[in-house]
Amino acid sequence: MQKSQLIRVLSDSNKCPTPFQMSRQLSQETLTGFTQCLTNDREHVRLTRQVNQLKKENEILQIKIKQLEQQDFKTKIVSLEQKNKQLEIQLDAYKKLPIDQITSLIDDNERLTNMVENQSNKIKQLLTQIDELKETSFQNEGKNDLIIAMIQELENQRLYVQDEHKKQKTLNQEKQILYIELQIAKQQIKELNQAIEKIKMQNLESSEPCDVLHQDYLKSNDAVLNFLKQQY
Repeated sequence: MQKSQLIRVLSDSNKCPTPFQMSRQLSQETLTGFTQCLTNDREHVRLTRQVNQLKKENEILQIKIKQLEQQDFKTKIVSLEQKNKQLEIQLDAYKKLPIDQITSLIDDNERLTNMVENQSNKIKQLLTQIDELKETSFQNEGKNDLIIAMIQELENQRLYVQDEHKKQKTLNQEKQILYIELQIAKQQIKELNQAIEKIKMQNLESSEPCDVLHQDYLKSNDAVLNFLKQQY
């Protein structure tokens, strides 16, 4: 073997790793692979938990949406609008009454009408927001509490409208009774005036006073006064 070839062989043999170097390199690669595998396992567990949590939240959200759909708020809106029309008809009827004491009833009915319209608009806005939430329920984890709050707000609005309607209905009944009593009083006053005119005519036709008609007048007058005192 020539000298140059021998030098090349020795040089190549120096470049090859020793058994110790190969063992050390293999240990490092094994440790690196184990660490990477452990990291991947942890990430997989974390992602699995996150996916399961999102699935649970999505299931809860779907249940809330179904409950919300079953409440049928659109039907309630139609019912409120029908009540609003009935109130408008009542309002037109009361506007024709010639009694000054009923004026406050008109104002109350107008206030209730505006309140019902405002609540209907709020419910429509909430329904629109709920429809938007249904499209992005899985992507938005925080919308669950928002839907619950919307449901509570809808229930509060419904109770408020119902309470106001009951109060207004009671007030209307009381004022209707007042109107009837006033009409009765007006009729009695009219009859009293007729009796007075009758007495005047009798007095004009006769020089002597008509005691019977005079006593009827006094009785009618006392009855009207007692009625007005008891009522007002």
